[in-house]
Amino acid sequence: AALRFDGEKNMLQTTVDISPAAAPVVTVIAVFSSATEEDRPLRKLYGDDSGGYDRAAGLDERAGPEKNYKVFTGRGVEPYFALKANETYVTVDQYTATDFSGWVNGAAMLTKVPAGWEDALPNLYIGGTGTSYHEPWQGDIAEMIVYGRVLTDDERIQIEDYLGAKYGVAINRAAQ
Repeated sequence: AALRFDGEKNMLQTTVDISPAAAPVVTVIAVFSSATEEDRPLRKLYGDDSGGYDRAAGLDERAGPEKNYKVFTGRGVEPYFALKANETYVTVDQYTATDFSGWVNGAAMLTKVPAGWEDALPNLYIGGTGTSYHEPWQGDIAEMIVYGRVLTDDERIQIEDYLGAKYGVAINRAAQ
């Protein structure tokens, strides 16, 4: 079972606040696939973007073509990984007040990338970035978990292994 986003109008507004003011440290874990790997039009898996490159992740053409899936750092757009259409991914996105770290299917892809978030929308939007921009996700989201803290490596590994087994995603801790 999964939420299917049509890439047109669907977006889910939650009551979870991942804005830096409310949650200076937050970890967002997602299990998802994309119906496309095209980075235009822009498509976000989740976010709370009020216009300042706030916490968000998804397909984006900015910051180079080599990695189509990007993360917003408050300072711009950072290439994260090369997403392939119709593949299922388990991502762990760790935001602190000063940096971002991310793992894809168990492998560290970004480690302590400098970040500087300011204001953001007070709600986490799933399948888009929120009310400021129209960047709807096109694909499925099977599960999303949000923690108001940084996970220990052991906790992260345990969750990745559980979700990998649950959704048939190969977890490989080697850098990709």
